[in-house]
Amino acid sequence: ELSKRSENTMYVSLSYADWLNITLVVQSQDIQDMHHDWAHSASVNGTRLTS
Repeated sequence: ELSKRSENTMYVSLSYADWLNITLVVQSQDIQDMHHDWAHSASVNGTRLTS
């Protein structure tokens, strides 16, 4: 039971890592643009925020 659970956990973690890598590669430019726009809006509003 325990070894089966740890295998499942490892599989889920690996799948999540793969998904995250793919997502970051695909969306990295969008994220940079979005963060830039958000930071610009925050500074325009007179509020300085850091993520």
